[in-house]
Amino acid sequence: MSLRISSAVGFALAVSACGDPVSPAPEGEIVECAFAGSSELAPQCVFERTGAESFTIHHPDGSFRRMGFDAAGRMPMIVDGAEMVFSTERVSERSIEFEIGTARYRMPRDLLVAPDR
Repeated sequence: MSLRISSAVGFALAVSACGDPVSPAPEGEIVECAFAGSSELAPQCVFERTGAESFTIHHPDGSFRRMGFDAAGRMPMIVDGAEMVFSTERVSERSIEFEIGTARYRMPRDLLVAPDR
């Protein structure tokens, strides 16, 4: 009898743990981004520095892009994936705007400079 009860309790605990896991929000700078079908950039992505030469841009839907710095620190580079980074020619002294696939990003230029430069 006690084996049945402990099995039922164990099963109930296992089922209750199977809900949708909630990941903590990534920490970092909020940057503007827009996705397919949206023409307006909005402050909804998170820039997270992941190393001296790398960073990740987290999207609001949980997806992300791993990126790195080019040699001159002027444009980001894709680290994972096959898509290319395209400048949208909206570069100023303080910010840079670029596209990867159907996503567009605008962020402060100082985020794209590796910390050791």
